[in-house]
Amino acid sequence: MEAKILLASYGVNVLNDEGSKHYDWNDILSAFVYKKDLITVDLICMALESKGGETLYVDEEMAGWKDFVDNSPEHLPGCVSFADWFIAVAFPAFETNPILIFKRDDGLRIVMTQSLTGPI
Repeated sequence: MEAKILLASYGVNVLNDEGSKHYDWNDILSAFVYKKDLITVDLICMALESKGGETLYVDEEMAGWKDFVDNSPEHLPGCVSFADWFIAVAFPAFETNPILIFKRDDGLRIVMTQSLTGPI
């Protein structure tokens, strides 16, 4: 099954070989974008941390990525737009370049290492 990201007015769904995962927009506490070095190419990724302590990982190879990153600021108040973060994450090549693009204002303590080491 091709992994895909599906948007809805109430949240985001990710479908892949492991099944389906849903997050309501209001449950997303933070979003980091970063790059994974895959030896010959880089993969731009996003880690979404939820109120339940889970992290949802999505990446640019998933169907629906462009729609998701373009529309995230509409659903996540204060989220940095794709146009404003893409160059900073993409360059220089083969560097992780992590950037916090969204943080909900309710006392979340962000742990960067969790976002950078999880599976995609």
